[in-house]
Amino acid sequence: MPSTGGSRILENYRAPHDATAVRRMKEKGAIVVGKTNSDESGMGSTIERSSFQVTSNPRDTSRVPGGSSGGSAAAVSARHCVVSLGSDTGGNLRQPASFGGVVGLKPTFGRVSRFGLMAYASSLAVVGCFSTSVADTGIILHAISGHDRYDATSSRRV
Repeated sequence: MPSTGGSRILENYRAPHDATAVRRMKEKGAIVVGKTNSDESGMGSTIERSSFQVTSNPRDTSRVPGGSSGGSAAAVSARHCVVSLGSDTGGNLRQPASFGGVVGLKPTFGRVSRFGLMAYASSLAVVGCFSTSVADTGIILHAISGHDRYDATSSRRV
């Protein structure tokens, strides 16, 4: 699948490998059904600045889903998937979770590998998750957490 980061400049880019969080989900039996929309390069808080389309809030299509990970939250809120991954630099998991009425979790820096993440501020960005319940969010966090030899900032602590 293309990895665009919401930008036309990456329209035909295909990552040479899965991000560690995605790989770990697949190892646990997850089926990846697609990628979601974001503001261009993750820089925005409404998803009105994607190069491809505007993403609406499934609870009220006259409203925005919020955050650069709003597409991931909207997919869970609309029940297009059970869980989804996103990234958070400055509220981009937490804001769309609240806008969409789903559970969103920004893990502590280093808990989840950032290898494969398209980050615009790598010292702040983390991979997190969305679901419809705290229990499911905890299961996903457990699945994607842990040290990664490809990310020197990932923690060895459990």
